[in-house]
Amino acid sequence: MIKLPRYTEKIPDYVYTDREVIVIPNKDPLIRTKVVLLCKYDAPTEESVIAYLREMTEKISGTSALVLPEGARSEEGVLEGLIRQFPQQLSRDILSKKRECIEFIKPNIPALPAARGIRQYLLVRGGYLIPALEEQYKHLPNDWYATALSSPSLQKCGLGEFVQIRILMQNGCLPPRQEMDVLLRNETAQSKTLTMLPQYHAEGVSIIQEVYEGIQTPEHWSVIKDISAMILEEATIAGVGNSFFKKSKKGKEE
Repeated sequence: MIKLPRYTEKIPDYVYTDREVIVIPNKDPLIRTKVVLLCKYDAPTEESVIAYLREMTEKISGTSALVLPEGARSEEGVLEGLIRQFPQQLSRDILSKKRECIEFIKPNIPALPAARGIRQYLLVRGGYLIPALEEQYKHLPNDWYATALSSPSLQKCGLGEFVQIRILMQNGCLPPRQEMDVLLRNETAQSKTLTMLPQYHAEGVSIIQEVYEGIQTPEHWSVIKDISAMILEEATIAGVGNSFFKKSKKGKEE
């Protein structure tokens, strides 16, 4: 089990919170909750995205001729909606792995070739909520924390996510502490090892230091929430959108 210094574990190995009191002159103190979410994922590759696109295209092609129950279509996700807009010939080319079609899609996928190796990342999200929100949403599924941190309305109020940290793991372990210390001293926000979005953030530094205290072995890595399927879905949506529904093209990871 992962323990982060100062934090209370809300959902084992996933959600951690810490109450903070903000003193405001001539006003009542403000109580807010600092939230840290831990996730991991295998970065998609061009090949895994193409394979998933074929799988979903086959699924959609198999149901397109069926009369679906009322409301069933509305439950489909973004990717299914895009695939349903494919001309029949395009669907056939994807399913048959037609070389020209696959080679056209690949440059538009925000992923690297499998030959570059499988990359595993730790994704850490830091944000602020208020106790009233926790009380209001505590009956909802566990992922309400992730949804709340992404809320534009909360971010306009100074709440929600303030930093997203991506760290390249090394065989289930964090990079050497000395390597990370150098990156943080130089206020690095974009590198192969560390990405901090939307920019370098002092609170992000403290979160990284706490993460190093909590994740120290491959056993700790094994229990972190895995969001690889979600990341693969997002990469496939981007690849399809860039190839067939947008004029501009996204670049690949470094």
